[in-house]
Amino acid sequence: MNFVDLNFTAEFIGERQALPPFLGPTLRGAFGYLLKRTVCQVAHGQCDRCLLKNVCPYTVIFEGIPPEGRPVMRKYPRVPQPFVLRSSWGDRADEDRRFSWGVRLFGIATRYWPYVIHVFRLATEAGIGRQRVRSKIVEVSDGVGAPAFWTGDESEWRDPLVQTISSVPAQLPERCTLRWQFYTPVQIVRDGKAVGTRLDGLDLLLAGRRRWGVMNAFYGTPLEAKDDPDVRFDRSDFVTHFNGLRHWNISRYSGRQERKVELHGVVGEIVVEGPWGLAGDWLQAIPKLHIGKSVSFGLGAVEWSVVAKVEQPVIADTEIEKIESPSHDIDLATL
Repeated sequence: MNFVDLNFTAEFIGERQALPPFLGPTLRGAFGYLLKRTVCQVAHGQCDRCLLKNVCPYTVIFEGIPPEGRPVMRKYPRVPQPFVLRSSWGDRADEDRRFSWGVRLFGIATRYWPYVIHVFRLATEAGIGRQRVRSKIVEVSDGVGAPAFWTGDESEWRDPLVQTISSVPAQLPERCTLRWQFYTPVQIVRDGKAVGTRLDGLDLLLAGRRRWGVMNAFYGTPLEAKDDPDVRFDRSDFVTHFNGLRHWNISRYSGRQERKVELHGVVGEIVVEGPWGLAGDWLQAIPKLHIGKSVSFGLGAVEWSVVAKVEQPVIADTEIEKIESPSHDIDLATL
């Protein structure tokens, strides 16, 4: 599956100002609103019945309108969007009065990267969040070590590098221990309910496999879409050696629903022993794709690493500390 990374760096206009502790909902709201306002060519504004819906940057990136003859998710009115927002939890501007975020586009959406830069330039210069914090984008890079490909000069820019998510299974022992670090809140559902801090190895495996398979079905290629390994797993196959997860929640205003809604998840890390070497090729992909629900708000950013020696004791579910983070009223920056 192809993808493009857009890594934004912006600088405050005027004095340095306070930003929300997690920019994901604020940036996503401004992104969606301004993208539609920029590209929509019809008076009725209804994407589902628009003649341009299959070629429009807004519907392709943001609406998740299912294609004809879709192979999976046939009963769902929407499919996953071909982008993730990257905004770390606890964002703060650095001493140089700059702050950063990123957008990763997948599949067909990679062609529309200029619209993404244009829209975020509009949003930051007009002001984001309830306080309308104004800033200016000073550079956009593609995250592969090359110089920035866009610096605000309309006469000088280059195409970002199109990268590919590896579809080769990770070379891991059949049974090993992985440390999972949740860089932004993760919300994984089991039997229709969020598992919260009771998340375990099987929850991670099923959520990761599902995310990789669905994204490949809609934004990958037929050669990339593989069947799951012919191995069935049980919850007892996994052992949690350390669970440092804690609850997190934030409130935002939904323009579509016209009310406040809550985003929930867990942050921290968890160390799990299990048959990861048999898990399949989704392990390589998940750090790029994110995992769980609400990834377009910046949730679900995870990384894993192999643990050679487990030094932490097993922590039972009843011993897991549950901390509710303060809620934050996030403005969608509908300008």
